[in-house]
Amino acid sequence: MVPRCHVSTRKGLFTVERGAGAWSITRTNFLGDNVTVALHDPRSGQLFAALNHGHFGVKLHRSKDGGATWKELAAPKYPPKPEGYVPKTPIEGTPADYFATVRRVAEAERRPLDRGQDVAIHPTAQVEDCILWDRVTIGAGSRLTGCIVADDVEIPAGVGYDRMVITRDAVVGL
Repeated sequence: MVPRCHVSTRKGLFTVERGAGAWSITRTNFLGDNVTVALHDPRSGQLFAALNHGHFGVKLHRSKDGGATWKELAAPKYPPKPEGYVPKTPIEGTPADYFATVRRVAEAERRPLDRGQDVAIHPTAQVEDCILWDRVTIGAGSRLTGCIVADDVEIPAGVGYDRMVITRDAVVGL
């Protein structure tokens, strides 16, 4: 049996083996990808690697040949929700449900609605009952009422939004 170690890094998965008194990298997989964990199953000999793709989420891969080839495993599928199902938490609900919950929490704690870090509102802009996440800039003369503004959004000068969810890519009504 060859002494072998699978090293998970933010730069890929490296297989390190000991031979002739020294350790050396014998295989590289997922070069440039963030491999958060690798596991060898001694029962079957299979290797598993979890890759964190950031925005695209975590993906699980399996190798049945010691790391020569890999196959992405499908994420678990949940059964469909029953007909007539009504969400019981705002996470499962609509943006309006989320907004209403945040508003209730803010009122109960006697504080203004959430404002994230690095929020810049021009002095002539009007912002009422809005949730502003991080790195939001609101231009001169803009008017926002009852909106949720996601991270890294710049609202141009002079625009008006009422009860909208605003992201970098879309504006959707609540």
